[in-house]
Amino acid sequence: MEGQIKKLKDRITDHQKRALKQQFETYSYATDFQLDAKNHSRKTIKTKKVVTESLSLSEALEKLEASKEDFLIFKNIESDKINVLVTKDHELYKLLEP
Repeated sequence: MEGQIKKLKDRITDHQKRALKQQFETYSYATDFQLDAKNHSRKTIKTKKVVTESLSLSEALEKLEASKEDFLIFKNIESDKINVLVTKDHELYKLLEP
């Protein structure tokens, strides 16, 4: 019985840590170790980890129109997959699906 209580407590604690971690965007930098043929230098790649929201396509479109961003990464609630909605000058919209 005590073992079950400890296991449940650990599971709840782990779940809370993961939830907090997902609430914040994190930035990291990675160096591409392939050398550029012309100048033999390394390239630095900026990586941004984002939390995706579960949205319908119409909700995602509204959110992108209201923002100044050129793209929106979201989890499509109809397909349960990650999608990317892309726009240029908020005139033409493209949906990228896996």
